[in-house]
Amino acid sequence: WLTSILKYKIIDFIRKKYKEPLHENFDLESTSLDDHFDAMGKWKTGPAKWASDPEQLLEQKSFLDIVKKCLQELSKKQAGVLALRELEGETTQTICKVFNISTTNCWVILHRARSLMRKCIEINWLKKRE
Repeated sequence: WLTSILKYKIIDFIRKKYKEPLHENFDLESTSLDDHFDAMGKWKTGPAKWASDPEQLLEQKSFLDIVKKCLQELSKKQAGVLALRELEGETTQTICKVFNISTTNCWVILHRARSLMRKCIEINWLKKRE
């Protein structure tokens, strides 16, 4: 039930943000893809190890605060697309209709949002715990 509460809190947070017009800033990442991938197209460094069980993390208020903070750092469109896909399980086709974007753009937005969330959680949660 705690997972459901988190899910709906995040959805409510994102819905509140959509009361303003959507603007996408595609210059959010100051690094290039070369910084993340080697010549063979593989990740240079994998994700950091999560020492805790994911269920236990959801129960910790401090982790939930980090997730909320990281969601706030995403653009409105990135947060919305990510929430529809990952929290509500919507199809790419539905997301594209809601945001009036192409399929390719949807996948790019999802990739960037996931990458930024990963980086933010690693910096604000995993590194502080070491």
